[in-house]
Amino acid sequence: MGSRHDKELKEVQAQFKKMFDDKIAQIQEESEQQIIEIKKKERETQDALDEKLLEIERDYILLSHHEKVVEEKNALLQTLKEDMTAKDFEHHQEVITKLRDLEGRLNKEHDSKLKAIKGMRIFNGKLI
Repeated sequence: MGSRHDKELKEVQAQFKKMFDDKIAQIQEESEQQIIEIKKKERETQDALDEKLLEIERDYILLSHHEKVVEEKNALLQTLKEDMTAKDFEHHQEVITKLRDLEGRLNKEHDSKLKAIKGMRIFNGKLI
């Protein structure tokens, strides 16, 4: 009698663990894809800046003017990197919030089902 209840409880727990693990895997996959996109954009931005710098050098701009442009481009690159870092941090915080919300919801569902299972009465192997 108690063994069946324990078995049902373990099955429900296993189902919730799988659901939770699946959701975490999905969120991690989405996060990894977003990080890949951010890094791709960063490379593209760096490549564009590098190409622009090469154009400047080919056009024989005065050294002082060239240095000013390089400083501006580096500042722009730093700003872009900081923006990307901030967005990555925001995304990380969003993922953490989603995981905590999911965990709370799953815990509530688990508790509800556990209470329902505990409330069931079994007599001679049958639910009464």
